[in-house]
Amino acid sequence: MMRVARIVVRVGDGEPASALPDLPVRSAVRVQGEARLQICLLGDEEFSQQLAGAAAGIDVSSADSELLADGVGEFLNVLAGNAMSLLEQKGVSTELEPPQGEIEFEAGYQFELAVNVGSAALLLEPL
Repeated sequence: MMRVARIVVRVGDGEPASALPDLPVRSAVRVQGEARLQICLLGDEEFSQQLAGAAAGIDVSSADSELLADGVGEFLNVLAGNAMSLLEQKGVSTELEPPQGEIEFEAGYQFELAVNVGSAALLLEPL
């Protein structure tokens, strides 16, 4: 996030979660294959505008939640793609689905993100 959007982030301890936090902008990608995981990134408007604007390279100051979720999803797509490349090097076969704004989340782990712009959370759900 620092390199892309100048957002300083510290990842907090994970804790079990059965619901999404109350943050309005939501995006997720699903990793399928030998390793199956849903990665969800949620943020408030301030965080999402900063990240989506930088990821898309456009002014998103008047964007709606759906457009912000698309921009956040693109960042998440690149991040997950890089992690999957490392898995591929270790012989783990995976496929990445396109980012989604509509998230179904049953149970997994939530990581609070301490960010210098707005507020955000990361959720991981084994599939």
